[in-house]
Amino acid sequence: MGVRRVLNIPVSARVLHAWEEHFAPAVQPFYLCAEQAARLSGLPLWQRDELHPSHLPLSVRDTLNLHDVAPEAEWALLLDEQGFLALPPDLRLELLRSQQTFRRGGVWQEPQTGQPFVWWPSTWQALTPQARWEWLRGFLEEDRPPCRRRELPTAQRDLLRRRFPELPRLMGSFAQGSGPNCFGSVMAACGVPGVEGLWLHAPLLLRWLNRVASPSDTLDACGTVLVWRDAAGKAQHAALSLGDGWLFHKEAQAWFAPRQVVRLQDALTRWHQDGWTVSGYALS
Repeated sequence: MGVRRVLNIPVSARVLHAWEEHFAPAVQPFYLCAEQAARLSGLPLWQRDELHPSHLPLSVRDTLNLHDVAPEAEWALLLDEQGFLALPPDLRLELLRSQQTFRRGGVWQEPQTGQPFVWWPSTWQALTPQARWEWLRGFLEEDRPPCRRRELPTAQRDLLRRRFPELPRLMGSFAQGSGPNCFGSVMAACGVPGVEGLWLHAPLLLRWLNRVASPSDTLDACGTVLVWRDAAGKAQHAALSLGDGWLFHKEAQAWFAPRQVVRLQDALTRWHQDGWTVSGYALS
């Protein structure tokens, strides 16, 4: 079947296997408003703030877009496939439609009927390998630009290899699961050990930049770290300029966000938000 590729990036069998577990989780939360919770009080309901991050893996939380669930979804049911199928059919349909209203991800539509459904491990594994791949690729490539590392000229690749020995291995790669984010990816590309697989917070990156870099107005110079700040001044994103209009970054901590090479201007456009600013830090 050949090497699988997503966004111009090869995907190993090990990573693909992990992705399938993220995409069709065995346990999923189904959110309810207060009125629904009152009607279903006989079920084991959780208040929303009782669902601690440890109750679901980070990769599953990213798949299901749980960070963006609407605030009126005050309650939740944690269900596996057996528990879901034990509910009456009309209640299952109501729950699925509610998840779409509440912006919970991982709810799909049957191509023929338009009916909503979720993937469970058994229904997912019942698909052919090619069908599973098509579903995954469609999810991974939606609204995400391709990696363009192959477009870097040979001379620029050689320069980057000498200056950033860890960068060639990272650019054009996926993490196996959620966690590694933009801050850790930039620091790892610059040779900082032990951060490649971590979800780092901005203060660590900024302290590191204070030691090894100086402010710069030239965003396009090779070795300049770019930091995006929101209207409140909080660092929200970071990237490494590769020179000649190219940029290395990881757009999110999610498993489906690759470490990739894109055009600098494309990244500036994609990450533009009202009130946000971009600062440059030239590495020593």
